[in-house]
Amino acid sequence: GNGYFPDSVSLRASRHVRELASLVAQGYLATALFIVTRGDLQGVVRPSAHHDPDFAEACRAAAAAGVRFRAVMVSCCLSGHSVEREAPVDLARYDV
Repeated sequence: GNGYFPDSVSLRASRHVRELASLVAQGYLATALFIVTRGDLQGVVRPSAHHDPDFAEACRAAAAAGVRFRAVMVSCCLSGHSVEREAPVDLARYDV
């Protein structure tokens, strides 16, 4: 299935995304990166409008302002971390 972030309200995450949009408005480049550690992701990564609608809207506004959104699947083991693949990010509104 799909992966959703966050799993509860995250004022800090919303603030960070808005700060990235502010940096883009000042001429900087900015990317928000979702790290997925579950190996069973088959779909896309989405901001969770169910758990934190403010964050989901902040992501859409930031993307409209020029912030890039990416996600990578990472595996963890005792010897370190490995990026396995990139996962698509979907910021579109969806039925909750």
